[in-house]
Amino acid sequence: MPVVWIKRKALTRLNKEVTDKSPMETGGILLGYINYSPDNCDIVVTDAVGPGRNSTHGEFSFTPDSKYHDGAIARRYTSSGRIVTYLGDWHSHPGGRPSLSRRDKATLVAIAEYQPSRARNPIMLIVGTPVSLENTIMFMVTETPRGRRKKYILAELEIRLFS
Repeated sequence: MPVVWIKRKALTRLNKEVTDKSPMETGGILLGYINYSPDNCDIVVTDAVGPGRNSTHGEFSFTPDSKYHDGAIARRYTSSGRIVTYLGDWHSHPGGRPSLSRRDKATLVAIAEYQPSRARNPIMLIVGTPVSLENTIMFMVTETPRGRRKKYILAELEIRLFS
């Protein structure tokens, strides 16, 4: 199972966004790359992008500014020499422990099925409050062939920080 490495600076940016928007939900996108090795792969999150100016925040919901995210992805992809790309989404669950809701599961599957995202195995980071690594969970969805119907499996991933 892959390990997710999150740059400390990205977690700090995410923490500020969650604190600023509390008690409302907020979120954004995760950018980085996948480091493949013969035995496994590591997912490396180099940046957490916030919600964008035209996002909406509710007590139990969050709608991102998709145009802002599209622009952020394009800029980072170009400036990194086509290495850093979209990996998945993040959002907060204020006032409690993070957990994967039915809507979160549906969102992961929708991202996996949306061809322009180019994220066949998207990840989702969910942050509880107060923000800490111990109050954060990461999931990845993977597709398994099953006849004519696709089947998706969700897996909780280990998270590690790097500088």
